[in-house]
Order: sequence, then structure tokens, then C-alpha cells
Amino acid sequence: MTAENSTEEKAATAATTPEEKKKAARAEQSASGESRPVRAVAKYLRFSAQKGRLVVDQIRGKKVLEAATALAFSDRNAAREVMKVLKSAVANAENNHGLRADELYVSAAFVDEGPTFKRWKPRARGRVDRINKRTCHITVIVDNDPAELLAGRTNKTPNSRADRVAGSKAAATKTETKAPAKKAAAKAPAKKPAATKKPAAETKPKDADVDTTATEDAAVTEATAIETAADDAAKGDA
Repeated sequence: MTAENSTEEKAATAATTPEEKKKAARAEQSASGESRPVRAVAKYLRFSAQKGRLVVDQIRGKKVLEAATALAFSDRNAAREVMKVLKSAVANAENNHGLRADELYVSAAFVDEGPTFKRWKPRARGRVDRINKRTCHITVIVDNDPAELLAGRTNKTPNSRADRVAGSKAAATKTETKAPAKKAAAKAPAKKPAATKKPAAETKPKDADVDTTATEDAAVTEATAIETAADDAAKGDA
């Protein structure tokens, strides 16, 4: 019985085509949940690698849906070609590896320089100017494990103002929960010296000043009268 069973199993495995074997292997990989990067490449695109890198830098490390939104609203012409490559990578992941588009993110994206086509433009006095028609190759790699790879990056460098505000609030709450430090005992305020009162002999009442002024005026008036009387007497004798 064992020999018959083994022959039947061999016949069943031999009857499966290579395509079915590949599908079974892909199903096992998708069930295991392992990280499997899937790529798509576009070659000989008719713009420079520098212009392509400006667009690719905007989608690297983002989820597929976020990257597609950024490319859809980009004003650069290179964004259209990068969008095509991104869609191709997502289609490869779904059809060939059984992955889901909403669980993918752009793990890597780069632009390489392609061959440069030389063209010539006639100028004055029989001279020519060279025109460089540059090309590039775009590669986009998507993966299905964004939780582990992107967690550390978002914690280290917050990309939005909301993340920075949340971090500052968390730091403030931590400082408040700490035990307050003991304050030094407040020193008693120094007593001010009591104001010294002037002796009664030095203080003069207001009425005394008035009497002194009146006596001085009377003395001056009396002296003036005596002088005038003496002058009249001297004139009479003369």
C-alpha cells in the first residue's frame, strides 16, 4: 500500500505544470508574510536623471497610496513617467506575488543616467554647438512590510507639524509628572530700623515762627523811627 501511495503522489506532483508550482510557492510566501521586494524598471526615458531624482525623492519611503497622490498633484513632467513605473511595480506585486496594494510602500526608488544623444546646431562662421539629449532609467521597488521599517524613521524625524507638537506636549507632561524639587526655606525679611524721633527742643511749633517774625518786624520799625527823629533834630539845629 505504501508503494502504491508513493507512486500516486509522484504522479500527482509530475502532473503539475511549472506555472502551478510557481503559484503554489507564491501562495506559501504570501501566507508566511515575509518581506519580498518587487521592482519595476523603465529605461531610456527622454529626460535627465537630475529631473527624475527630484520627483523620486518625494515618494521614497511612503506608502503606495500616498506616493500616487503626491505624483498625481506634481507639476513636473517626470512625475507622469514615475507614476507609470510605480503602477507597474504594484501590478507585479499583486499578480506575480499575491500581495495587496494597500499594504505596499516604496522601499527604494532611484534614477540612473542613460546614454546621451549628441545633436548639433549650426552657428556663425561655420561653427557648431553641441546639444545633449539626455536619458535616464527609473527603478521603483515596493515591499509589503512598512510597519517595521518605517516605525524608527517616523519616530526619529517627525515630518509634520502635528508630530512635532505632539512630541513637545509629551515632553511637557513628563516634566510635570516628575517630583518637584525641594525649595529652600524662605528667609525672614530683615527688620527695618525704627525711625529716630527728633528731640522736642529742636522741633519748633508753627506759632513760635509767627511770633518771631512779628518781633523782628517791630524792632526794625522802631529803629527806623529813631533814625528819622535823629535826622530831624540835626536839621533843626542847623
